[in-house]
Amino acid sequence: MKKISKALSSFLLLLFVAVAVSAQTSAPDKIEIFDMVWNTINKKYYDSHFNGVDWSKMREVYQPRVEAAKSDDEFYRLVKRMVSELGDIHTSFRTPREVEAGKRNVTISVGVRLGEAEGKAVIFGVEPDTEAARAGLRAGMIVNKIDGRETTEILAEKRPAIKSSSANAVNRKAFAQLLSGAENTSVLLSLSEPNDSAAREVMLVRRAKNSPKEAETLFSSRRLPSDVGYIRFDEFDFKVLKTFKKSLTELKDTKGLIIDLRFNSGGYHYAMSEMAALFFSEKVSFGKTITRTGKIPKILGISLVPKETFVGDEDTERYAAPVVILTSNYSASAAEHFAAGMQESGRATIVGGRSCGCMLGIMGKTKIKGGELYVSQFDFVTALGKRIEQVGVLPDVTVVPTVADAQAGFTKAINEAENLLISNQK
Repeated sequence: MKKISKALSSFLLLLFVAVAVSAQTSAPDKIEIFDMVWNTINKKYYDSHFNGVDWSKMREVYQPRVEAAKSDDEFYRLVKRMVSELGDIHTSFRTPREVEAGKRNVTISVGVRLGEAEGKAVIFGVEPDTEAARAGLRAGMIVNKIDGRETTEILAEKRPAIKSSSANAVNRKAFAQLLSGAENTSVLLSLSEPNDSAAREVMLVRRAKNSPKEAETLFSSRRLPSDVGYIRFDEFDFKVLKTFKKSLTELKDTKGLIIDLRFNSGGYHYAMSEMAALFFSEKVSFGKTITRTGKIPKILGISLVPKETFVGDEDTERYAAPVVILTSNYSASAAEHFAAGMQESGRATIVGGRSCGCMLGIMGKTKIKGGELYVSQFDFVTALGKRIEQVGVLPDVTVVPTVADAQAGFTKAINEAENLLISNQK
């Protein structure tokens, strides 16, 4: 019986190895995936000059490397690196493993969001009901070391490896990578308080968590004691659009409105333009769409973005009081389009920091052997012909986050915006 059991165990082990080996991407598949990625970008990318990158040269450089890749991880890492050479955060490749994780709607996190304040890596937020929260971590704490290495040293190492035409995009991605890692692995943080240099060490474990998708988890609205309205949302989508309209109706009699887009990563063009329309009683241009051929790409014969974006009309019941929009280097894509259009038309004042400079457009995805490729197919310029990609939206009033501001919940920009709106009433 023991011999049979041992033989069965050996057979199962061999079977597992065989399955594992067969799960590896075959050499012909690697070539096919590589070709599809390179050719799709070559055909669809919005810029015939590929952001100044010699795209044909990229094929010559990377093809021998992907052919020689000894594992799927190495192969996909090279494909993603080639795509990143364009310096465009919208154009990206997701591996089959990443696609499956997306279907499960989970992200890997230690429950802490880091950002930069006064040149330091600072905790910007701690998720409730996480190990980080239970360990007493809170916004405003400074992360001096990660796994025994100086945070500044790690950032200096990561930044050159991140390809983007936007300095803000490089910085935000570098900070996002500081605590990234595989599920159920641990990371040691050495922290200090703003007014206390004494170090404290905390070990956290990277856990899988459900990604928030519902509008209520992304949206907050309130009337401030000064009778100024405040609305924050972190994504332009159709559920948020509906909630935004309802909140704007409730705040229609306020002295002014603050729209907080400091952590808004973008979203759908239609939702953005519908929100913008609520502030105009006549048609106003929010800029033009630029493509490689001069024509707007279509899906099933339908253009998802117009050649020129117009918002508002005389039949719109608009919000008439002054508006201040808060931006930061985390404000990206549709958030930048909204802020730029509102600023350029004179409808809003921008307070905070320069936006990401991450405003290109994608239209759908290309499925490639279980993976997904997203390609920027259009660029945008404002009504006055200004490009937002790489440059970003510049604030009218600059408010740079500090460590103390992080501790206080980033109220400095809100207070500045509120003061501006109140002073306009005098």
